[in-house]
Amino acid sequence: MRSSIVIASVVVAVSLASASFALEPMWELEVAFSHPQIVTINSPTGDQTYWCVVYTFTNTSGEARTVRPRITLSSNTGKSCEDSYLPAVFDVMNKRYGGSLLNVTKSVVELKPGEGRRAVAIFDKPDSDTATLTLLAYGLSGKRVEKRGEQEGVFSRACKIQWSILGDRFNFTPGRLNKESDGFVSVFRAKDGTITEEPIVIVPIEDEVKAARQQAAAAEQPKEAPARPAVSESEEESEETGGTAEEEEASTEEEEVSAEEEESTEEAPEE
Repeated sequence: MRSSIVIASVVVAVSLASASFALEPMWELEVAFSHPQIVTINSPTGDQTYWCVVYTFTNTSGEARTVRPRITLSSNTGKSCEDSYLPAVFDVMNKRYGGSLLNVTKSVVELKPGEGRRAVAIFDKPDSDTATLTLLAYGLSGKRVEKRGEQEGVFSRACKIQWSILGDRFNFTPGRLNKESDGFVSVFRAKDGTITEEPIVIVPIEDEVKAARQQAAAAEQPKEAPARPAVSESEEESEETGGTAEEEEASTEEEEVSAEEEESTEEAPEE
């Protein structure tokens, strides 16, 4: 059974602390994980059983990327194992897959656009009374330094898969694993080592494009002229004739003064 996970290039991270939404543009790889498998190695001290998970990661971001996969497997009992490279176990798994597996444990991998890799993560056998298992895969996305409150750390994405155990929990095998959830989470790793997980709400690319176009169209629309204040009938008449009431009154006074001067000139006696 195989799981394929693809994340859109634009996502919205939901902050549980502030319950606010913020656009978080970040690239991710396309990742696919197989169902866990068992490898048992004979040794002088007795048989050693390991759990192995084969996975592929493909660069679909459109640009060359450099990644460093780091995968952990933890259980409800408190046991947590980080992916390790064991040559004998790797050789067994590599033969099962026709020599197509790569050892990328704690390695830096460079990927061209469209290029992919197939690798295997190797873990110690979980405790016999395990009820749930959680796989977290880091290093397969972009990252950036952020400061939240007084804490400074690194923000990135991680693939998270959770399984529950069907039936008898003791001495269970991968065949009795039931996948409960499968997806990506936002991860904030503080300098003190504290890790905070936040869910991601995927926003379809077409919705983002539509919203951007609507915003651009709204910005291009001409602004409406401000509303004119109310004016009286006399002011409207003055505007129509091209002058204000004060200008008309001043003009009338000038006409009256001019008439008076003409009358005084006519009445003046000749010398």
